[in-house]
Amino acid sequence: MESSHKTSVSIIVPVYNALATIDRCIRSIINQTFADFELILVDDGSPDSSGAICDEMAYSDSRIRVLHQKNEGVSSARNNGMAQARGTWITFIDSDDWVGPDYLERLMAPVLADASIDMVIGGIRYYFVRKNKYSDMFRYTENKYSLINGHGMLIRDGILKNGCPVAKLFSKRIITNNNLSFDKKISLNEDHLFVVEYIKYTTLITTVDSVDYTYFYDDRVCSLTKRKHSYDEHLNTAILMYDAYKALVIGESDKIENHTQTRIFGFQQILRALEAAVDENNFKQKFNQVCTLVEKRPGMCSGGLNFFEKALSFGIIHRLSVFSKSLISLKILFNSIKKRLKKLIYK
Repeated sequence: MESSHKTSVSIIVPVYNALATIDRCIRSIINQTFADFELILVDDGSPDSSGAICDEMAYSDSRIRVLHQKNEGVSSARNNGMAQARGTWITFIDSDDWVGPDYLERLMAPVLADASIDMVIGGIRYYFVRKNKYSDMFRYTENKYSLINGHGMLIRDGILKNGCPVAKLFSKRIITNNNLSFDKKISLNEDHLFVVEYIKYTTLITTVDSVDYTYFYDDRVCSLTKRKHSYDEHLNTAILMYDAYKALVIGESDKIENHTQTRIFGFQQILRALEAAVDENNFKQKFNQVCTLVEKRPGMCSGGLNFFEKALSFGIIHRLSVFSKSLISLKILFNSIKKRLKKLIYK
């Protein structure tokens, strides 16, 4: 069943092979205390019966719409949902996660009280399956950020550490007017990039002190089975995120080089790129490429080029890439190097 009326919120849920979790996710949404919403379930070509379950749920609730598409990835699914959204506001929920009954009510309260708000950010908690334990991922106090005089305060206060598109309200008007979408060409931090680019067009953001979104983390699954990203993917992410952060503060007196969050993010991504490069060819060439990159973008990483010059002097990274064949040894050695590099950076 479908309704064509305008609604307050469009909830977009990308669905792929979510047979074990999609029913729980949907039921947590339809039981919201704030009822003026539409739920858009985007079946991304699931080979299991997730799509059929979505169709069944749509028959019983007129607020649910189901979009079926060939498998193109989560970014494509979210973009498809945004294109079809009828709501004034958009929020995202992942198909293996769930929300508390007051999730929408607490996110919507600020925008109902103040029409000038462009974005609302709520808290997120982990649920660890093996430990059967909840733990906060992000928690905020209630606060308003006026961005007329610049966006630097968001970085200083750590708001941009949360690059998850979930537990947030996005204005459909801002998304449409600025042709914003998730980049389908990348699969690492594409959601974080979307959030930062969206914020560039905002003037007032509020955080709420509720944690109503639960991120389902199956810690029973060995991390070795999870997809590992390549050197190129990590390096590309570092460049894209640095450029996105820089676009937020361009023309402001508080330069990008002064923001610790930007430097730490770049540091993390470059370390991961180097870790991936250990298992790939031409390590020294890639290391030199990273040095050149940091030299051209001095705000990308704490310590700047001096950090890489000192790291290169260890020589140990390149040697382990040539001589060591043990994955365990690589991991232990790399963690040791990482600690030594951090001491150099922050001493």
